[in-house]
Amino acid sequence: MSVRDVAVMSRDIAKQRNNHDYYVAHSTLADIENGKQLPSISKLYSLSVIYGRRYDELAAWCGVPIADAEKEHRALAFPRTYLLGTPPENAERVILSASELRRKLPRRSGSRRGRCGESFI
Repeated sequence: MSVRDVAVMSRDIAKQRNNHDYYVAHSTLADIENGKQLPSISKLYSLSVIYGRRYDELAAWCGVPIADAEKEHRALAFPRTYLLGTPPENAERVILSASELRRKLPRRSGSRRGRCGESFI
């Protein structure tokens, strides 16, 4: 397969996705092959589709070890950090409503009242 063939096929992928970022110009591919440039994630996707290789395999060739991401994430051990959605069962609730926060904060003497009866501490 020639560099121009890859450019034509990537142009088709970019058109299907309605996103020019997926297009790999022949000069860009030559630079990637010669180690002068790293592909963007969109271009890497196109190359994965065109060459029939797994995305993570191509990413590893570019120095991005996707296969190690989960193992490295577990090593970080952020106990209260998780993706959006339902928190793990053992997760402590961290975000409080304004009224819950007011109840937890110690009251200081001389606090002022704001509009609608809000207390400014």
